[in-house]
Amino acid sequence: YSSAWWLGSMSVLVFGRMLAGVGGGSIDLAMVYTTRVTHQKDRTTWIARMQIPRMLGMLFGPCFQSVLSVLKLDNSSLFGHSLNPQTAPGYFMCFWVTLMV
Repeated sequence: YSSAWWLGSMSVLVFGRMLAGVGGGSIDLAMVYTTRVTHQKDRTTWIARMQIPRMLGMLFGPCFQSVLSVLKLDNSSLFGHSLNPQTAPGYFMCFWVTLMV
């Protein structure tokens, strides 16, 4: 999303949402695969383990947005790129994914 803001392009924003939608669709496939390869007595445990990161994201995502909105990032700059309340979550997620890789 920060790239769409920086480039001033609505098509980049739409493409990003389409890409996120394709990635989100893989969650259901992972559930189906887990259902097929686990025994019935272990299935609930493995599906719960798969849902933990998603639920943590739903819990901490709004918390991080609250912190970023309090920082008053209007008209700030990060390595020459605009940093504001609309782009800060995107930059934060890029940083987070980089740490995970």
